[in-house]
Amino acid sequence: MILAPRLPGLLALLALAVTSLACGHPATQQECEEILDKVVELELKGQFINDPAILEQRKKTAREAKAKDLLPRCTGRKITEAAMACIRQAQSYDDIDNRCLR
Repeated sequence: MILAPRLPGLLALLALAVTSLACGHPATQQECEEILDKVVELELKGQFINDPAILEQRKKTAREAKAKDLLPRCTGRKITEAAMACIRQAQSYDDIDNRCLR
């Protein structure tokens, strides 16, 4: 699996991204896909995979593999604009987990 070391954490992180925030708006499917893509991208960059074509293919593969399970659990849950902005600017998986979602 492409994200084996952190895949269980990815599932929890995506759920946390949209459930732990009391204020905000219902997350759209696009926002949930964006969160998933960002986590995948950061994980791959942590593995020193920086080729844009490989990153895009891996994001697509991860989204397809997890879409049926993750996206329905994410879409519609509350998320804030501040959390989304933080996720968009995150430089590491730990940034998202420790800064954006706390």
